[in-house]
Order: sequence, then C-alpha cells, then structure tokens
Amino acid sequence: MYRRRRCTSSALVCDSIRIAAHLKRSISFVVEMEDLPQATTQLRVASPDGLDRRRKTKIANALHQFRQTVTQHNFNTIRIMVGGLTGKGGRIGPLSRNLGPLPASVVLPRVILRDDIRAELIRQARLDGVCHQAVDPQARAEFLVAVRNRILEENVDRALEVFPPPDLEYLCTLVSGIIGTGLPFHQDCGQFAFVSSFRDHSLARIMNVDVPLRNDEDHDDEDHDDEDHDDEEHDDEDPMAPGNEFDDIWEDWEIAVAFRIGVGIRGWGGSYALFCRNEGHKQWRWRYGVHDEDWYSDVYDSVEEFLEFYAHFKEEHPNQIKRYLLLPRS
Repeated sequence: MYRRRRCTSSALVCDSIRIAAHLKRSISFVVEMEDLPQATTQLRVASPDGLDRRRKTKIANALHQFRQTVTQHNFNTIRIMVGGLTGKGGRIGPLSRNLGPLPASVVLPRVILRDDIRAELIRQARLDGVCHQAVDPQARAEFLVAVRNRILEENVDRALEVFPPPDLEYLCTLVSGIIGTGLPFHQDCGQFAFVSSFRDHSLARIMNVDVPLRNDEDHDDEDHDDEDHDDEEHDDEDPMAPGNEFDDIWEDWEIAVAFRIGVGIRGWGGSYALFCRNEGHKQWRWRYGVHDEDWYSDVYDSVEEFLEFYAHFKEEHPNQIKRYLLLPRS
C-alpha cells in the first residue's frame, strides 16, 4: 500500500566536512559570456562521482546559455521601461523600484543602457539569473548531509545509491545560486529559485524533504507477503489528516523522495530534486521540477534540460512591464 508522509529537518552531522572537501576538489570551467562582466569568476574543481568531462561541459554550456537568455530578456525589459520613461520627464523612480539601488551615474533613464554600466548592473541586480557571491562548499555540504540523513531516516535506500545527484552537485560548484529571469522587483514578488543561495536563505528555510508516495511492501516491489497488514494500516489513516504538498502534483510519477533546492517568497512550493520513475521512464533516478502551489512544471531528466525550461519560467510579458509604468498596451 502507498502512504503519504511529510517531514522536514535541519539536522547536521560532521560528515559535512568530508563532502565539503570533495566539493572543493571539484570545479573546472570558465564561462565566457558576451553579455556578462568580463571578470567572470573562474572556478576549477574535479568532477563529482559519475560525471565525465563531456557531461561537465554540457552542464557548463547549459548554464552559459541560461545566463545569456536571462540577460537578454532582462535588458529587453529595461529597454521597454526606459522607452516609456523617456517621454515622462526622465523619471528614474520606476527603474529604482524595479532594479533596486542604481549606480550613482544613472541620472536619466537612458543612462542605464550604457555599456560602461552594464557589467555593474548585471552583478548588482543579478540580471543574468544567478547569484554572484562566491560558492560556499561548506554550506552546500551541510545541506546535502542534512538531506541524506532525512532520507536515511525514511529508509528510502534506493535514493542513496546515487547521492547527491551528480549533475546537481556539479552545477552547485559553478554558481552559488540560480534565481531565474526577472528584475529584482519581479523576483521578490513571485519567482522561485532553481538553486537557492545560502547567502540569501538559511538551511532551515530551504530544507524540506518529502516522502510523498512510496510502496511500503518492499523497495524492490517483489515481496507482497505483508499486503493485508498494509491494507489495515492504510485503512486506519485519518481521512481528515492534512494533505501532503505532493498530493495533487506530478500525479503521473511515482516519487520515492523529493528534496527542495530552491525557494521563493512563499513557504509553499519551490524547485525540487525528485527521485522518481513512471511508465515512460521506468528507471529510478534523480529528476527536477518546480511547482507554484496550483501549477507545476514537467519533470526534467537533467539539470541541463531543466535550465533550458527555467530560462523562461515566469518570464515577464511586455504588457506586464507596461502595466508597471501605466503605459498604453499593445
């Protein structure tokens, strides 16, 4: 029988020291981007277990493309705003409300589009969709150890055969956080991070491990001797008990365990690593998805696939941007 359970924890153990040492040995790509600051951080690390150089290159390239796409979209947004403000007396207030504190040299809206301001603006407002703080291997290791401990407590042993997810682990050596598209105001109002930075959120804020749907007969799905006992246990469950976060999402997937990796302004929802399978994808493996209360994404097989989708997740439409400034809409 299947049971639905929910658990959260921030327990840490000293194994984080070992994982942190492993992460520190792991970086190796320089991302060169025409739309990003020239002084892009250079990270050099060895590959996490299970990833060869070709796969690492694919992940780095996917991150590179994601940052380019998000940068282009965000500057298109800024251009629309500047175009609208130019005919309204040159006010920069709406820009600062949407972007946060502006460089001192921005005294007119059009100044914000100058090339000499671009790099500073990208870093300050995170216009390339990532956090620019240094990677913190120790904090990330503590998080992964806490997740592993919760999975151990729930006896979902199959999920620990490949843990942490190698592609996610490597991605987290390249950047400290991936926050998606949108100007800071838009981010604060409703965006969910793919990978939250521990400089922005505490481990306790991000930490959420769920066992949403599990076959309690046997992990290999072969032993049915306790079927009657499981039926009785299921019948005794309280029908009025609070629902699980995964009750009505990803219903086509059998999810052994899920842990949150990215949060937003709300406590409900976020981006998740899912150890799952379904009829079309019979192999148990780590996959990725995001849900926003009533809405949820497809489930993606890799961080590369998820980044391609996530580059447009909650992307602002030009009419939304015009609405901010009370401009005529097309």
